[in-house]
Amino acid sequence: MPNTYTLIASSTVSSPTYTVTFSSIPQTYTDLKLVFSARSDYGSAGGSEVSIQLNSITTGYTSQMIYSNSGTSATGAPASGNPFYTWGGGMVNAGSTASTFGSSELYIPNYTSSLSKSASTDSVTENNGAPIFMQMASHLSSNGAAVTSMTIYAWQSFINFVAGSTFYLYGIKNS
Repeated sequence: MPNTYTLIASSTVSSPTYTVTFSSIPQTYTDLKLVFSARSDYGSAGGSEVSIQLNSITTGYTSQMIYSNSGTSATGAPASGNPFYTWGGGMVNAGSTASTFGSSELYIPNYTSSLSKSASTDSVTENNGAPIFMQMASHLSSNGAAVTSMTIYAWQSFINFVAGSTFYLYGIKNS
């Protein structure tokens, strides 16, 4: 049977903001998929990470990623400067080519279960030149609560998502 995607909620940033929140996530689907295209007001070229918090829980998150930064590949955990929850993706910084945005997708299977939550992310930022950044990551939240809310944070508290950044949350079910 094919999977059916249903838009649960969306948000388009109209003025700079540090967070985007989806609350009251229904428990009627099997999986969640967050798709976002984001840009920050941080002045450097390149990209910044995005963090995601589930259900206002601040502990129990781990991640591992493989990435390429302007052609140099590596593996490891996300940047330690991330404020809390290393789940996420990437966004383009304000010092990069005008009107470019980073693209990311976060997939959370079995989000209603009472077990730990696994997830995966693929993300790319580009600058029509260097630097560019691509990552694929796996994530684990040790909390067993069903996902009922999700907050997306810019990399640091002094960085904001800018106008035009978009966030879409989909529910996926086997139809």
